[in-house]
Amino acid sequence: SESTPTQGAGQGVGWAGPKWLNTADTVSKILNDSCTGMHFRDPFGKCEVTKIADYFVDDTATGVNADAIEDDLDVLEHLKLTEQKHARLLFAAGHKLAFGKCSYYYVEFKRCGTEFKYKSVKDLPGEIFLSETFTNHLVRVPRLEPKQAHRTLGHFLAVDGNQKMHFDKLCGKARAWSNMVKTSALLGEDRITAYHSYLEKSIQYMISSSNFTYTQCKRIASIISPVLLNAHTLQRNCSRTILYSTHRTGGLNVTHPYHLQGLEKLRFYFSHTRRNDTVGKLMYISRMNTQLELGISQPFLHLSYDP
Repeated sequence: SESTPTQGAGQGVGWAGPKWLNTADTVSKILNDSCTGMHFRDPFGKCEVTKIADYFVDDTATGVNADAIEDDLDVLEHLKLTEQKHARLLFAAGHKLAFGKCSYYYVEFKRCGTEFKYKSVKDLPGEIFLSETFTNHLVRVPRLEPKQAHRTLGHFLAVDGNQKMHFDKLCGKARAWSNMVKTSALLGEDRITAYHSYLEKSIQYMISSSNFTYTQCKRIASIISPVLLNAHTLQRNCSRTILYSTHRTGGLNVTHPYHLQGLEKLRFYFSHTRRNDTVGKLMYISRMNTQLELGISQPFLHLSYDP
C-alpha cells in the first residue's frame, strides 16, 4: 500500500530484473572499491585473486581473510564493516537485506598432521550486530560452527569439509522421488524418462561439490535401483551389473552415482580451468599450495600416470 510500501522490487514484477541488475552492479562496485575482502595467492607468486564477494542474482556471500587486512582491526571487525555497508547500500537502492536468511562463519584453524583443526564458537568468541537500515536497531546475526553446513544454491557446505547434511539431503531427494514414482501410475518408459530428466540431473548438480565414498554412492544407488529395475521389467534382486553396464556390453546404460560424481568433478574442473576464471584461478592456487605441502618438485598433474 502507499502507507507501507514494499521495500524491494518484489517478485513477478516486470521491471524487477533490470532494476536489480543495475543496482546490484553499482553496489558490488562500491564494495570492491571500499571494503577489505579476500586475497589469495599461490606460494610461487604466479597467480593471485582478490575478491569481495560471490554473487548469484540476489544471493550474496561476502568474506574477509587475514591476508587482505592492512590495519589493526581483526577479521570480524572488517566483516562487520563490509556487511553493514552492504546492508545500507541495498536499502538506499530500494532493496533490503534479509537478515532472517543471513549467517556467517568466523574461522581459525591449524594444521595437525594431515588434518585441519578448527576452533569452535566457544573457543573463538565473537559476534556481529547489524542494522537493516540507517535507523533500525541492531540485530544479532547467527554464527555457525565450522562443522555446521549452510545451504547455498542447492548445495550444503561446511567449513570443515564434512558432507553429512549434503549426503542426507541427496538421499532424501532420491527417496522422495522413488516413493512418488512407486505410488504413481507411470508406465515403465515414463519412469525411466522421469529418472533421466529429473533425478539424474538433480544428482549431477548436487554431487559435483561432493567427495562421497563408493559406499555412500552405493547407498544412493540402492534407493534408486529397485525403481529402475522395475521400470525395465526386471526383478529387484537382479544383479546391478546389468543396470549399470553400457548398451555395448548388454546393459541398461544407467550411470552409477559414483561415476556421475567423477564425471561431474572432471567437467567442473576442466570448464573452469580452461576459462581461467576466478574459480579456475582459485583451484590453481589450491593445487600449488598442495604441491608445496607435499614437497613435490613439479605440479602433480604433470607427473606420468603409473597404474
